[in-house]
Amino acid sequence: MMQRHNKTMAENPVFENLDLLAHILQYALSDVRDVPSVVRTCKHWDMVINKYGESSCRIWRYICTRSDPDLARIHDLCSESARHVVDAGGSWKALLRNRITSAFCPIGVNRMLQKNLETVFREDGIVAFSNCCSNCTDSYQDVPGFVLRGSGIKFFKLFLNGMFYDNHFLDGVFVVYTDLKYLLDHWDDECDIIRRWCAVLGLREGCYSIRKPRSDMECIFVEFGSALELEEEGVVFHKEVDEEPPVGWMDWVHSFDSFGYDLVESGGYC
Repeated sequence: MMQRHNKTMAENPVFENLDLLAHILQYALSDVRDVPSVVRTCKHWDMVINKYGESSCRIWRYICTRSDPDLARIHDLCSESARHVVDAGGSWKALLRNRITSAFCPIGVNRMLQKNLETVFREDGIVAFSNCCSNCTDSYQDVPGFVLRGSGIKFFKLFLNGMFYDNHFLDGVFVVYTDLKYLLDHWDDECDIIRRWCAVLGLREGCYSIRKPRSDMECIFVEFGSALELEEEGVVFHKEVDEEPPVGWMDWVHSFDSFGYDLVESGGYC
């Protein structure tokens, strides 16, 4: 079905100059708020923007970079560490949606890192850091609507503020999970989560090792090859908005590329 769809598009005269059309659309979409009106104007434009492989990725990379330059860095780091990458701009849209719909306000120091970790892991139901302790994280976990993951990795004990904060982690970070059988049965997928987490911190493969727990009494341990240095001063992270977005725009943002996760009751950490 997908091959037939792509063939139909390739045979359409509109797509004979696909690169040129993608280039024009790229600059027509100076802001993500332009997307709804443009895709409703022409179904072929919608295909190029949202459903046509490399062209869609290129357009969404441009939109995301214009909206928030740091998203390009996060995306590239996570893509390098992942075995599977969403095509047709889906991974870009997921990051952008998470960024612009966030209600979390970073506190203290390491604010940009807090925001980046939230952007990547909030939708997965994973708490990627703490600003306080293990039981009270003062993170996006406290924002209404956050749903903690049911099984597998749930919490990275990376303290970015609070009583346990130290800007040098000489050994590594413990990772909390639930259901050891699920963890071991899906170990490769769970390691992908850890690799993405390390990537956001700027750690590439070879700069850390992952220690598998031998029993449900042990956490996963991510051991760093060298000390991880974090920020010593806070970073103000906010953007002034000159105008209100068009009516209905946020509803559209919430709707695109939804993943349909099974929701579970939130729980505490042991």
